[in-house]
Amino acid sequence: IPSSVTSIGKYAFSYCDGLTSITIPSSVTYIDELAFNSCESLKSITIPASVQKIGSNIFDGCTALESVVILGNVDEIPYCAFNECNSLKSVQLPSSIEKIGDYAFDSCKSLTAINMPNNLEEIGNNAFYGCTSLQSIAIPSKVTKIGSLVFNGCSSLKNISLPKSLTSIGRFAFEDTPWLLESTNDTLIINNSFYSCINKEITSVTIPK
Repeated sequence: IPSSVTSIGKYAFSYCDGLTSITIPSSVTYIDELAFNSCESLKSITIPASVQKIGSNIFDGCTALESVVILGNVDEIPYCAFNECNSLKSVQLPSSIEKIGDYAFDSCKSLTAINMPNNLEEIGNNAFYGCTSLQSIAIPSKVTKIGSLVFNGCSSLKNISLPKSLTSIGRFAFEDTPWLLESTNDTLIINNSFYSCINKEITSVTIPK
């Protein structure tokens, strides 16, 4: 991509099955939705510091993508950004991220861990749904809202750290995770939050004042 390019448009490289790598120049400030959708041979990507915004479904279906580095001053990982990136193992997010959108990392089955930025405030519905290799997660202290089905089906997720800042947790957010299913306590207490679940092992819920 030449240095004269300032934005990458919708569907620009969509379904480029033979594309294995691409260098995005520092002149680019915006990457539109579906720009690299279903580039099934793309293995790694670095989004430069110049990028201010990325569109939805940007790497949706990039099944060979293993490594992502986002250096840009981006405040949101949008809807389905890395949906079904089955090989994704490493993600580096910038400190500017305030929201992880709906389905952002849905079905990223190779992702074992992700460091969430301290400025993060919201995690959308199904954001990490079906990330079956994810083992632990620490949710930053500024997060107030976790959507529905966020970690549903994360069958390896044993360790979750929840902040006191939470005011809302969506339905089935932790359904079918070892953290919930293997809980040894018969009382589940989540500070300053609301939680819905169906679990035979949990007999009561305490909601603090």
